[in-house]
Amino acid sequence: MTEIRTSADGRKVKNFVIAPNKQFRLAFVMVSAGLFIFLAFFGFELWMMSSIVQSLSPLAPPDSGLHEALANSLWWSWAAFYLVAFIFGVAVLVGTLVVSHRYFGPVVALRRHISAILNGEYDHRTHLRKSDELKELAADLNQLSEHFETRAKSNS
Repeated sequence: MTEIRTSADGRKVKNFVIAPNKQFRLAFVMVSAGLFIFLAFFGFELWMMSSIVQSLSPLAPPDSGLHEALANSLWWSWAAFYLVAFIFGVAVLVGTLVVSHRYFGPVVALRRHISAILNGEYDHRTHLRKSDELKELAADLNQLSEHFETRAKSNS
């Protein structure tokens, strides 16, 4: 489950990166797919706008200052596009880490419980959130631990 640490000011802090390889691999795929879709759609729109502006700029008189205004406008459009793409990528990364934490958290807790049983620590129990899909499996592991614990006590 979630590792909870205590911060310097005494607050409890959750560690959302509990299965780094899996979580970051999933985050990489989600960010890559999201940015690809974002760049493909909005990049094409901005490229079309740039092409239209460049094709219309020779029609303006050279000394009107329109060329500089168009170039400046295009520069700011591209800068805004890359800034929004960066913000989108960060938002998808954070969202993926939060969602993957809900997925990998119970799996990590169950694996720790199994490791404890294998190490002979039969008093170990796993408590998952009420909404976790693997709650029944955790209850079964807890029951198995109780069985092993009573068996170990009776053999002693």
